[in-house]
Amino acid sequence: MEDKAAALKRVHATAALVLEEYVKCQSSADAAVSVDEMRFPELRPEFVQRVLSASMDRAEAERGLGPQLLSSLVHRGALEPTDVEAGLEAALKGMEDSQKGAPHAVDYAAHAIAFFLEDKVVPETVLKYVPTFAGDELGQKVVAKVTTQLKLPLPITKFKAAVREVVDEYFVAGEVRSAVEQLGDLKEGRYGHEVVKRVLVTSLEKKNAEREMAS
Repeated sequence: MEDKAAALKRVHATAALVLEEYVKCQSSADAAVSVDEMRFPELRPEFVQRVLSASMDRAEAERGLGPQLLSSLVHRGALEPTDVEAGLEAALKGMEDSQKGAPHAVDYAAHAIAFFLEDKVVPETVLKYVPTFAGDELGQKVVAKVTTQLKLPLPITKFKAAVREVVDEYFVAGEVRSAVEQLGDLKEGRYGHEVVKRVLVTSLEKKNAEREMAS
């Protein structure tokens, strides 16, 4: 039977593998299966921390994919929001050391937290504890940058607005092909769950006859 030490090594390997695959195809389906196959659910925060750490070390254009992957895994049910919150806490506690080798650590942490907040993965109360975990000086810098970023329309915010417009138009005009083409033009497959959610939420507000359009 696998002990925790061996399981921990497997978690680290899984984190590296699923991030690499996500960078290539930006689909979290296989990643969700890999997470489900991991034993010892208590090690999932370690998985989150490893993904965050590994994505911070990638090229600038790819750094945001770690938080996106973790958010998608939460929406798929492979991870719990508490797993992400605990993993983020661990990452912040090691931030002082991380910054020595990665000067962009503050910017990365701020982007990750802003993304998680915007995508409703972690609660806003997490900001109160950032200085405690990361240290007062670094923590305050992170919080300030998060606050600034949240005043701007993040990519997922823009995507949600675009999806809302397409779905609302579909329920008015009933043009399936047009809706599919418009959603395809958005080129954001990793946020596909937002399309499903918007269709379901909108259909619940409609009459019975219109609800059948959601299927």
